[in-house]
Amino acid sequence: MVDKFPIKIFIDVEPESFKTGNKKHVTEDFVAENFKKINWNVFRPFNDTGIDLVITKQVCSKDFLHTKYNENLTSNCEVCGEHSITIKRFIQVKTREVKQNIIGYTFSTKDFSTDPRNILFLYSDHTNDFFSLSIYDYLNFFYENNFASRFTLYFNTPDDKRNTLRMKTDDNSWSYLGKSWEKFRNILGVENFQHRDFDMNLKEYSKIIKNLKNKMFYTFRPCKPFENLTTTQIESIQNKINSDYLEKDKNKYLELVNLYVNKMNSLDRNIQNSAIKYLEHCKELYGRFKS
Repeated sequence: MVDKFPIKIFIDVEPESFKTGNKKHVTEDFVAENFKKINWNVFRPFNDTGIDLVITKQVCSKDFLHTKYNENLTSNCEVCGEHSITIKRFIQVKTREVKQNIIGYTFSTKDFSTDPRNILFLYSDHTNDFFSLSIYDYLNFFYENNFASRFTLYFNTPDDKRNTLRMKTDDNSWSYLGKSWEKFRNILGVENFQHRDFDMNLKEYSKIIKNLKNKMFYTFRPCKPFENLTTTQIESIQNKINSDYLEKDKNKYLELVNLYVNKMNSLDRNIQNSAIKYLEHCKELYGRFKS
């Protein structure tokens, strides 16, 4: 049973030989094979939905801590005898080279679903380090360490790379703006997301993530295009965000939907048919529009 993670899977290929054209596929294969080595089942999504790998594992249903990160549990827990359950994790792989002991990476708002089983996975192929954080842990890290302002600024400038994850060479440790990321690194990272009860309490965690996103995504702080705004203008924009999104109740959204449907019904039928193609996945709205 493998007791190190990750291990060098491709013994004849050096990290420096991964080029832009094949880097994504090679590194996703590297991550996938490493999870297989520690007894996770690994699948590749049929469609590109932003998820690179789907991994599953059998763990103890009574206490996830009873199942080791590299254990191949098939039926009953060897510690307590309880039956096992299947947990699922959805991996989004970001591969980055370490430059001057720093990993620069970029996420955008579309990378953050409210599903806590989604794992943001950073892989440094030059140091062979994995960093795995659930959506829940990533948002919590920013919120609890009072980094929400940097987080919001980052999402106001979605093409802005953040060079904030740094390795200290004297003790071989990683930190983000001085706050340790060691619990998200390699084996510890896997244990952290494996031992969470995300699958058992999916709705509860999704609500927490939604609240965190509302607190951090929708606070307006001016970046370069808006740096000359006055305090009054900033407050006005924030109030508009609050009233048009955060403070709207279900009835307000239904009014907007009805307004949209009425506008659609007033269009030429050929335009309606064209629009229907884009609405088919919205079954409830599509059904109302069709009728």
